[in-house]
Amino acid sequence: MILLQYINKELRLFLLLILLLSWALTASVFAIQKQDKIILLEMSQFETRVVDSDLRVAVEVENFLHHFVGLFYSYSSENYEEHMNRASVLIEIDLLRGFAPKLNKMFDRVLETPTRQWAFIKSIKRIEELFFEIDMGVFRQEQNQESNNDYKIKIRVDKVNRSLENPFGLKIIRLEESYE
Repeated sequence: MILLQYINKELRLFLLLILLLSWALTASVFAIQKQDKIILLEMSQFETRVVDSDLRVAVEVENFLHHFVGLFYSYSSENYEEHMNRASVLIEIDLLRGFAPKLNKMFDRVLETPTRQWAFIKSIKRIEELFFEIDMGVFRQEQNQESNNDYKIKIRVDKVNRSLENPFGLKIIRLEESYE
């Protein structure tokens, strides 16, 4: 403090301003470097997605896939036919014809044996645009037997016009099941 007495008033003010300016610049640089990452969302007719995040599944597509799995792979003896009818709107007709023998066989089996099956999606991996791999868990009760299995399915979807039966605007054009 004794040193400041020997320095004239203008020089003291100048030194104080230099110190404040250097503190402000240093604080600004640290603040800019520590700022949180900015997320930019893109909204279109069919999806909402994070820009520059190609591996993430769009929210609308994820909702569609959860809805489809909830109908096509989750059912009971009482609601099997209703679930398949509601799921059939979400699948391309030619693809559904390929699954028809399997679905009819399962319908006969479910009618004669009380069955309940729950399926849930563990993860969705985007392979390419509108093509996804789903890891799925399936819990099944058939009479007194219970089983719990993991399955993988690959689904390719295509964009279609929205309707009351299919409010998602997506339709499955390819479905591959693999029972591991």
